Amino acid sequence: MNQILATGNNDEKDVNQSENKYNNYSENNITDGFDFDVSNSYQKNNYSSNRNDKTNIKKIIIIFAICIAVFGIALIAVSVISSGKKKSNKTVVVEKPKIKIEEDGNNVKIAVTSDGELSKITYYWETNDVKEINVTGKQYEASIEIPNGESELVVKAIDTTGQETENTKKFLRDYDEKEPIIKAEAYGTGQIKIIATDETSMDYISYKWGDGEETVVNAEFEGDATIEAIIDVQRGTNKLYITAVDTTGNVAYSTPNFQGALTPTISVKKSGKKIKVTVSHDKGIKSVEMYVNGEITTYDETSEEYDKEKTTVEFSFNMKEGENKVAIVATSLEWDEENEEYTKKTYSGVTTYEPNN
Repeated sequence: MNQILATGNNDEKDVNQSENKYNNYSENNITDGFDFDVSNSYQKNNYSSNRNDKTNIKKIIIIFAICIAVFGIALIAVSVISSGKKKSNKTVVVEKPKIKIEEDGNNVKIAVTSDGELSKITYYWETNDVKEINVTGKQYEASIEIPNGESELVVKAIDTTGQETENTKKFLRDYDEKEPIIKAEAYGTGQIKIIATDETSMDYISYKWGDGEETVVNAEFEGDATIEAIIDVQRGTNKLYITAVDTTGNVAYSTPNFQGALTPTISVKKSGKKIKVTVSHDKGIKSVEMYVNGEITTYDETSEEYDKEKTTVEFSFNMKEGENKVAIVATSLEWDEENEEYTKKTYSGVTTYEPNN
């Protein structure tokens, strides 16, 4: 019993001791432990707080930067819109069309450019017909031939707003592209007249019968635009080859056919104080009329000395001092079918006689 009580006391003692220990721990150890734990917790909380503060500051900076960027973009947009409005309110000035005229060989090149749309192009050579061309677009080009000689080109350009530009330029073209013109026609009895003309100037002509020898006739004076030649036809049907050349080198050809009959030949020579006249034809002489210093002499079928078999006849006349005028018409016995008459030949000239010479 006593043991049990002792045990019981011991237990109570143990309980009391435990309570004392607890109380002591509570007053001392627990208080000290609390102080340590609070300090450590503060440090932990302070570190966490600092880290959160830095994160918040970064967020604020980022947000502030975004706001500035947005504000800047908005400001730029407003500036662009404002600038666009200012530009849209600005008046656009369109310059007049520009005209360029350049020589290009025998042609002239016209080039027109414009900031606005073109409407019409007009050009003309001095008093020549005006050429009007309706155009679209901002460019126009054309090439036209330069006329021969000195001339002035006038070019005008009009755009759709009515603005007009004019440009002029003078040209001198000394160029001949056209060949001469040849004519060959009967001229009297038994003769042919060749005429070659050119718009600028002739150089020479040449002619020949068939395969015969060629004869050349040059222009008498520089700048002559016409060359003429009178030739005898050949008996029968023959082809005449004619060539005409101008000073530029242009060449023309003609090859007409002629039905020919021979004309008489006439020779007039001075011998001392006399004039000697000789007329001949292989078919015979029909008549000769001679006018010497106003006196007329006739040889025909009514003359005592007339002989139709003769192919040559001669005559002699005294000369006077000074000029002696001679004119002769000789007719043969050959019939010219083309002209329906006997072939004839004429002569006219002046012979001077000085007794002391």
